[in-house]
Amino acid sequence: MAIFQKCAACGFEADSFPELTCPRCGKKLGLSARISPWLIGLVQAVLAVGFMLAFHFPLLMTVLFALVAFLAAGFSGRRRRSLAARRDRVRQITTRRPVSVLLLNVAIVLCCVAFVPVFMFGVLIFMGSWSDWRDIRGQSYHATSFEVTRAYLEQPASGDPPSASASGMVEGRKEWMSLLPYLKRTPRGQEELDALV
Repeated sequence: MAIFQKCAACGFEADSFPELTCPRCGKKLGLSARISPWLIGLVQAVLAVGFMLAFHFPLLMTVLFALVAFLAAGFSGRRRRSLAARRDRVRQITTRRPVSVLLLNVAIVLCCVAFVPVFMFGVLIFMGSWSDWRDIRGQSYHATSFEVTRAYLEQPASGDPPSASASGMVEGRKEWMSLLPYLKRTPRGQEELDALV
């Protein structure tokens, strides 16, 4: 939807005034029409950067959002200025092929509707993994061993496969773990489990 500007002197409305003067009466337009869209984009980018830095967003995401805000505002202003020159051509195309224009509009709307949730969930997934990475950043990783003190085999009565677990020590702490992923075959009894461990 186009944003219409109105001349204060004669009341003429249009979606762009390319020369920043009213085409009907020739008067200069107000300050809002004279502000460059690139300046508006710069203000939006600064606000986005300030907000994102205040809440400790990742630097890459902050730069991307600021760049998108700046370019979107700048190019939308440029588009509004060039739209007046192409308005007659668009009217001719619309009257010649109304079904194709309608299908194009539907496709654009569907793409926009799909883009918003994909973008939102992509940002949320990235932020989740970013915060996980920040939590473990700088911590050292070292392999450790699990010393088994006792192995347990549970035979369910319902015919389900048996479960094998073990209690043991890891760096002086008592831990439990399942043994089935580490065994080559499923044991049939406690003695076989003890032999495998």
